[in-house]
Amino acid sequence: MSPEKKPSRAEMFLKYDYPETKDMCKQFLTLTTTVLVISLTFSDKIVGFSAASSTAKWLTISSWTSLLLAIIFCGLGLLFVTKAAGEATYDDTKNDKRVSDAYKMIVTAGGFFILGLILLIGTAIFSTYSSTISKEHKAAARIELPKLGQGHETINISSLIHICLS
Repeated sequence: MSPEKKPSRAEMFLKYDYPETKDMCKQFLTLTTTVLVISLTFSDKIVGFSAASSTAKWLTISSWTSLLLAIIFCGLGLLFVTKAAGEATYDDTKNDKRVSDAYKMIVTAGGFFILGLILLIGTAIFSTYSSTISKEHKAAARIELPKLGQGHETINISSLIHICLS
C-alpha cells in the first residue's frame, strides 16, 4: 500500500484557484460591461445629457471612465491569472508573483466598479435634485394677476419685469 502523493501547489492552483478566478472574472466583465452599456444607452433619459449642467456631465463621464477602468483592470487580471495557469501547466510551478499581481488587478477592478456605481447614483441624484429645484424655481417665479372682468391670468415674473422696464 503506497501513501497518496500530496498534490503540488501548481496542481492545486490549476484545480481550484484558476477555474474559480477565471469564472468570476468572466461574470464580473459581463456585469460591468452591461452596466456601462445601459448607462450609455439611457444617459439622455437619466441626465438629459445634451442639456445637462457641467457637473452632471462631469459625474456621468467620470462614472463611465471608472467602469471602463474596471473592465481594463479585470481583463488584465484575467490575463495574468491565465499566464500563471499556463506556467503551472507546462512548468509545474506556481508563479506566486504573477498570481498576486492578477488578484491585485481584479481587486482594483472591483474598486473602480464600485466607484463607477457611486458616481452613477450621484449623477442620478444630482440630476433629479437639480431638475426639481429648477421646476420649483419656475413655479415660484409665476404670479397671478387679476384681469378686469375675467378670472386670473398667470404671468411670469421675468415677463412682468420686462413689461415694466419697457
